[in-house]
Amino acid sequence: MPRGPQLGPSRALRRGWHAGATPVVYCVFDLLVGGGEDLRGLPVEKRKAALSKLLSGEPPSLLYVQDVEDGAWLYDAALGLGLEGVVGKRAGSVYRAGERSSDWIKVKRPGAVPAKRFRR
Repeated sequence: MPRGPQLGPSRALRRGWHAGATPVVYCVFDLLVGGGEDLRGLPVEKRKAALSKLLSGEPPSLLYVQDVEDGAWLYDAALGLGLEGVVGKRAGSVYRAGERSSDWIKVKRPGAVPAKRFRR
């Protein structure tokens, strides 16, 4: 699969946009609060349904990340785009703030910047 644009720290450190700059797309995959209501205790499918409804008709700079059955394909696509990696969530899982859970797994690409190393 061909490599996409490099989306690393150099773009994140850029303070402004200029003609020819790599476009930024905000990938949205979960909704924790909707309409002033805490949704963290709902199953991920209900949170994603609320998110999908909220984002309908939004500009292309917002990307709703749908469910994907083929995790290997998604990971390969993420590598091809130069993304950090993918997150898998078990069906029916609720959001647990600050906790590690076997319901969610993060698979980062080789050489991805560790979260604590990136600073603006």
